[in-house]
Amino acid sequence: MSKKIFKVGDKFTNWIIIEPYITSRGSLCLCSLCNKKKIVYRTHLRTGASKQCLNCYKKQMKINPSNTTHGLSKTKEYLIWKAMRLRILNPQGRDKINYKNIKVCDRWNNSFLDFLTDMGNIPKDGTRYSIGRIDNDGDYCPKNCRWETDIQQANNTSRTHWITYNGETMSMKNWSRKLNKSYYVIRSRINNYGWSVEDALIK
Repeated sequence: MSKKIFKVGDKFTNWIIIEPYITSRGSLCLCSLCNKKKIVYRTHLRTGASKQCLNCYKKQMKINPSNTTHGLSKTKEYLIWKAMRLRILNPQGRDKINYKNIKVCDRWNNSFLDFLTDMGNIPKDGTRYSIGRIDNDGDYCPKNCRWETDIQQANNTSRTHWITYNGETMSMKNWSRKLNKSYYVIRSRINNYGWSVEDALIK
């Protein structure tokens, strides 16, 4: 996409661009809510993944009317829903590498009650549960999520193919997305033909 779409003064929700191309991927922005300056990825500006600085985002989460209208804000299901959205919607968070290509579907992002309707309550059998994605490279949505035990979570994580190249670690599927290459071709090159990671990704 042409760089010309990003200009000084452009506004993306509450971010105002000060220097469009301060880094290869980021723009220096001013949060119009608190005047804090921050380098924000241009892809996050364009897609709306980042709308304001982290402090303002946290304040917004606290005053969101949805926290008080349903009377469920102290339930474990609500806390898991809130944490799920924070992981995805906060691109400056500590989990940004693992979740940078993952999204929350609009239905769940906009409504906790819709999330609860689709997921149901956490099973009450004395086992600890958390939300898990069946496809660990897929989005948070009804078809891809379920309540999982710690053992299921560990097994799901172990099935993910992690690749480190040029000092950057991502899942094989995310590498295929980044490089616009077939996931199945990369997997076959590494698993079936014994190619090096570099050759499998670049050739």
